[in-house]
Amino acid sequence: MHQNGIYLAEKEKAFLDQLYFVYKGIASMDRDEINLKPLSRKKLISYVRKYPKQVEKLLSQYISILKL
Repeated sequence: MHQNGIYLAEKEKAFLDQLYFVYKGIASMDRDEINLKPLSRKKLISYVRKYPKQVEKLLSQYISILKL
């Protein structure tokens, strides 16, 4: 998304980027602090196809644990 000359990621894309960093071992996430309700499941599923399969597996785990 482009806004005032700055590119901003949609929240679903930003979440998947974070999952990618978790997969790569660069970052971590505390499941107790994650709220997926504001995210669009449809967008997550659409975007995750562009990531490695391991990110899709992580997303599936988070969706089932956090009941998105």
